Amino acid sequence: MTEKSADTSEKWLCRRRHFGDAGGFTPYISFGDSARVLCFMNLSGAYNGYAGQDQAEADARLMASAPELYSALAAAQDFINGFAGDEMQEGIDELLEEISDALARAEGK
Repeated sequence: MTEKSADTSEKWLCRRRHFGDAGGFTPYISFGDSARVLCFMNLSGAYNGYAGQDQAEADARLMASAPELYSALAAAQDFINGFAGDEMQEGIDELLEEISDALARAEGK
């Protein structure tokens, strides 16, 4: 199984915070219970007013869950590898290729 980097050792959390006149609350992602911030969601620029607050918060929740999703997918890959090449299991080799591609993309490869 792929090891996590030191940067993802703490659980990532999606939080909300009011920043001056930015309008409403801005979603951001932090490391665990610490005040260290991983990123802020830009409500004014990135979404061009089309999706706004709800979409930004949904995106932030997805990003905050990334380390856990990565670990779960890597564990699933380890399990499914036991079925590779088994002709009784249709689509396993293709599924393993999709999982490998997704994990590689997450690793920047």
